[in-house]
Amino acid sequence: MSLKEFTGLDHTKEDITNLPAPSWKHSTSPTSLINSYSARRRSVLATDMPSSPIRKLAIPKEECVDLSVAINSISALQLRLHEINSTQKSSSTSSPSATTDSSHDRRELIEESKRIVNAAKDFATISCSMPEAKWNVAVAEITDCAECLTTAAIAVASESNVYYSQLVFTELTQVLEAIHSALSDAQQSRLEQDDTLMLKSMTNLQSATNQLLYAVLSKTDS
Repeated sequence: MSLKEFTGLDHTKEDITNLPAPSWKHSTSPTSLINSYSARRRSVLATDMPSSPIRKLAIPKEECVDLSVAINSISALQLRLHEINSTQKSSSTSSPSATTDSSHDRRELIEESKRIVNAAKDFATISCSMPEAKWNVAVAEITDCAECLTTAAIAVASESNVYYSQLVFTELTQVLEAIHSALSDAQQSRLEQDDTLMLKSMTNLQSATNQLLYAVLSKTDS
């Protein structure tokens, strides 16, 4: 008896040839394998990489605005509000009873009013001794609050009755004036390194924002 017969190796080839071929060998073409690989690669790239070069290169950072830019921004908001208020007054004579304000706009105005109250409190705590970066962050916040508040107020006022829209515009005008004064006095205080120069305007700003919030909430009680 040969070694192959003794060990059975002479039947191995037959057994192997009789085994069923792997599924990929007869059911998947090279083209489909490439397509499958490409699909998996696209899936990995989509989850592991940013969707755009801008997002990839963007570095998160805290927004900063210096005082002179902020003062100009508030002045622009005051002008915008004045123009819209004038338009509202002239158009209210033809439709004085428009009262279709949406609940979404009302909620937005309330939230922005609360936000600017908090921003005014935080802004009042800054000191001339603080680094410029902290000043710029605080200024950026109060400026952004003013812009968002103005947008929300205009949306609500355009849908409300004459009395309420004028109430909102009046209080918002006072807030913007208070912010402008606070920023101007803060700029002067920094130049002279004297915190007392901005104390009064900071107090007026907090008072104006609180009064605005009270006026905005008054409609829910009426």
